[in-house]
Amino acid sequence: MTINLPVKTLLFVTSILIFSTGWLAQQLQMSMVLHLLVQLPILTFLGYLYGMQLPESLVEWINRYNGHGIAGALLISGTGIFWMLPSALDASLSQWPYQLAKILSMSLLIGIAWSLTLKVIHPVLKGVFYIELWAMLARFGYLYKVSPERLCSNYLMGEQQMLGSLFLWLAVLIALYLGISLLTGFNVNKPTKS
Repeated sequence: MTINLPVKTLLFVTSILIFSTGWLAQQLQMSMVLHLLVQLPILTFLGYLYGMQLPESLVEWINRYNGHGIAGALLISGTGIFWMLPSALDASLSQWPYQLAKILSMSLLIGIAWSLTLKVIHPVLKGVFYIELWAMLARFGYLYKVSPERLCSNYLMGEQQMLGSLFLWLAVLIALYLGISLLTGFNVNKPTKS
């Protein structure tokens, strides 16, 4: 049984609303760790899943403007960096235009863009993208961990430091993945031979 695009769109919008409004969103946004490491990735993943369902003709048309994935990688990186900034995170909790921008940008500009970019990205650019992700997590992790002041006025210092530690651990895991991939040729995106 196949589900047509309007039904998939309705499921996508409903899922986004569940994780970005109401009680569940409030619970996720009460903690800096849950906000940055659960809510934002869920919104991104929902966008990614929806992007995988787009008609091939639309994907091909969009990717004509995404040569070797450069435009998509820049869009994803820029959007991701913006939402890791403490001031942007604070604004998304207190101002509805920022809240709406966060929801749309995480699901559309990162999630859907990544699903489209994966189809055309050059392997070297993909490596550069992963290295930038590693560096971004390390930079923000260090910043959140060692800053003597609260960077987000809506969250406590302990949460900020915990998030910094988790970012640093994620950076270590990405470095291990990249190192293992380079040394062994292992690639999680490449199908294995049976």
